[in-house]
Amino acid sequence: MTVQLVVSASPGERRFARIEDGRVAAIRVARDQGAPYLGAVYLGRVVRLEPGIGGAFVEIGLSKPGFLNLGKRRLGEGDAVAVCVKADPYGEKGARLSLDVPQGLEISEGAKPPLRLLPPADPLIQLQAKGAVDEIVENRPGFAQDPFETSGAAEALEEALSPLVRLPSGGRLLIERTAALWAVDVDTGAQKGPDARFRANQEAAVELARQLRLRNLGGRILVDFAGLPRNRLGKIVSLLKDELARDEMKVHLGGATPLGLVELARERGSACLADLFLGPEAVACAGLRAALSLARANPAARPRLILPMAAIDLLKGAMNPALALAEERLGHVIVLESGDKLEALAQ
Repeated sequence: MTVQLVVSASPGERRFARIEDGRVAAIRVARDQGAPYLGAVYLGRVVRLEPGIGGAFVEIGLSKPGFLNLGKRRLGEGDAVAVCVKADPYGEKGARLSLDVPQGLEISEGAKPPLRLLPPADPLIQLQAKGAVDEIVENRPGFAQDPFETSGAAEALEEALSPLVRLPSGGRLLIERTAALWAVDVDTGAQKGPDARFRANQEAAVELARQLRLRNLGGRILVDFAGLPRNRLGKIVSLLKDELARDEMKVHLGGATPLGLVELARERGSACLADLFLGPEAVACAGLRAALSLARANPAARPRLILPMAAIDLLKGAMNPALALAEERLGHVIVLESGDKLEALAQ
């Protein structure tokens, strides 16, 4: 197997892709502002104890306090504690925290929580840990094109952000999020006859396991395979189990429910791709990339960005260093205007 890692750095973020035999297997991102937080170490402060479940809520500087399982550790409200992020915030829930911090971690005298002590895990190291790598391609200064675009990683990301996954046989998967779980519907398309439908469901099971890894979906997942009697559904479940064994995250396959739905649960770690690439931080970074790309294509252009107000607020606030870096590269100020969607226009 030939493995290539693609690294694309731009103001405010770095995007990464692992490509195995020409197919994108994993996508990661690291940003100066916002998620992912997985692996980061903070000096936090206990804001609420939950004796009934043996835990505490700890303020670490994010929008919501994280939850810490205390085990045998005794802490009181107001106490400072060093914690590591084990799972990113999800929905209305804060980050999941642990006391598993590096031994010998030095905390300066007088440090006051909330304070980040160590950055999140490096995505490049994470992707290298998946196996041997033949080549690393980076968009160093002087690159005419972004390797994230030319390698197919950008196209794969766009497809992974869509709920629809088309299958080679003509069928499809529809992957949608509810408040409680991820729902997956299998449509076998124009496949006729029990054997053809069975083969289409086999194809769906293999692709579903890949999509869980690629999209980094976590939590409960409910799958509705198409038109199978229980004995043949059992064979599909067995195939799905084999495919899920390749996952680096823990996956519990509960099997088929009495109504023929297949239930599983995948461990949460870093936020899923949809949360990482559809939020205002992602839109702000995409806007800066678009401005720089426009200037490369037309050096005389003075880019004007139309962005949702949430992204503009970030660029004028917490992400202002990224905006300043982009403007330094361009040699002039980027005009920001409010709009419903991202557009980069030449003035």
